Amino acid sequence: MRFLRVLQSPLIVLGTTAQRLVDAILRRQLRASGLESLRDHSFLTSHLDEHSTVVDLGAHLGEFSSELNHRFGCRCVAVEPAPDLFARIPNRNGVARVNAAINDRGGTVRLHYADNPEGNTVDPVLARVHGSSRSVEVRAITFDELRAEHGIDRIDLLKIDIEGAEIGLLLGISDRVLDRIDQITVEFHDFIPGYEAGEAIERILQRLRDAGFLVLAVSKPYGNHLDVLALHERRMGLGLRARLHLRGLLLCTLPVRTALERMKHLVRRRSTPETA
Repeated sequence: MRFLRVLQSPLIVLGTTAQRLVDAILRRQLRASGLESLRDHSFLTSHLDEHSTVVDLGAHLGEFSSELNHRFGCRCVAVEPAPDLFARIPNRNGVARVNAAINDRGGTVRLHYADNPEGNTVDPVLARVHGSSRSVEVRAITFDELRAEHGIDRIDLLKIDIEGAEIGLLLGISDRVLDRIDQITVEFHDFIPGYEAGEAIERILQRLRDAGFLVLAVSKPYGNHLDVLALHERRMGLGLRARLHLRGLLLCTLPVRTALERMKHLVRRRSTPETA
């Protein structure tokens, strides 16, 4: 242990240097493949234009939808269950606002408010973790009802940030509907201490792979699935250059970055003296 403590500083310096190099490669690959990040959601911009349909689940104040509508002219459907947040989503041509939560049965559901409004949730487990102090009944609709109400057949980009409800949505969505979605950017919540969903997340990721999606866990180096992107390669018809960069991210850069992050934490933990 003493020997490891002596080596701690050189190992950390070496690891930090390697991380910076890999991070530079990572940023270059992200740019070269056409990936961007907005509000912690990675997505591919090259297939978005005025003919695209974006479904924004967990719209908050409409920042994601408004930006994509502004930049690419996309038709956006912004879904936000909290009445106070929904009321603050700007009215924009091309952005349809929906005040509802997504679930598998419709009707109404109880929305639990968190101190941070981005943590509002219909998941009682997450509500306990967040320490929610108040709740309200809100309208709920199924994903199929949402698509029917807004005449949505094909979805070019599905953004999911619905505080725990993403598990039920992605496990329950039909294969037929999945095959009509080009890309999915989703925030899972295994980064929250006390929220156990690892097994369900892995089932979802495998299901997406089986359905023909290339799955990139962009946030995996940091030990979570905060930022996951799934690209339907056949539907999107990705070019050779983009495919090569994306495969490089999946098979090399992200695993190496993950290993470096784990090594850093291991060195620091092993070299820290235990306290009584």
